[in-house]
Amino acid sequence: MVKYRRVSHLENTRSNNLKRIRASLAGLLVLLGSMLLISCGRSGPRWHGHHKLIILGIDGMDPQLLTRFIGEGKMPNFAKLMQQGSFRQLTTSIPPQSPVAWSNLITGMNAGGHAIFDFIHRDPKTMELYFSASRVEPPKHAIHIGSWVIPLGGGTAEQLRQGTAFWQVLDEHGVPNSVFRIPSNFPPAPAKGHTLSGMGTPDLRGTYGTFSFYTDDPTAATGATEGGQIIPVQVENSQVSANLIGPDNTFRKGSPASLEPFTVSVDPATGLALNSTSFPGLQP
Repeated sequence: MVKYRRVSHLENTRSNNLKRIRASLAGLLVLLGSMLLISCGRSGPRWHGHHKLIILGIDGMDPQLLTRFIGEGKMPNFAKLMQQGSFRQLTTSIPPQSPVAWSNLITGMNAGGHAIFDFIHRDPKTMELYFSASRVEPPKHAIHIGSWVIPLGGGTAEQLRQGTAFWQVLDEHGVPNSVFRIPSNFPPAPAKGHTLSGMGTPDLRGTYGTFSFYTDDPTAATGATEGGQIIPVQVENSQVSANLIGPDNTFRKGSPASLEPFTVSVDPATGLALNSTSFPGLQP
């Protein structure tokens, strides 16, 4: 069930995110993995063992709170992980931001080496801002037929992080590996194993996380805002009807957003969403 929240809750979003980023150690259980990388020098023998290692990294986790909760018995599964493996606090990156910290972990270099200094970088020639970790460009050429736009070829995605990823070093030594949902790795660095990119991967709308906040608060500022869009709605007969905003239809002139109507039933007593319509398909 989804409970309606007032827009005032959004005011603290930016400051909370900054606090989370500053506290991020970008991988609390990775020290053992770092030791593995140090031990397998590029000139060493190929790996022929059968032991397996799991490195678990959690973005933004506070190690002090984690340790306290484990001591209070509130996180028994993490306690088992600590007992069976290795748990160490890692000094975060400079600056202490998620893309930088994860790039440090991935490459073993600081920002001066992998060239990721922030979420956002600035082009000194044009003063334009762009996402630091990758660059995604649409097709350069297209045929226009009425309201249709037919691209001639696909777009491009470029990884802007410099350096060699640690799993590429493992590949060189014949160590099988799989890397799932690690941030700052889009498009995924070439690998022999299985790789799935995480935070920093654009969504279907071409953004890095966009919210749609539906509210019946008449005092709320509506329209586009930082990180998403605030959409005014009316509650009539304990129901809310609106449009779900989907990806832009780049095959249409002007790239209009795909929309899908939906209806939500609201419990008048609690403000909870009881049920909603299904979304069979977004319509341009």
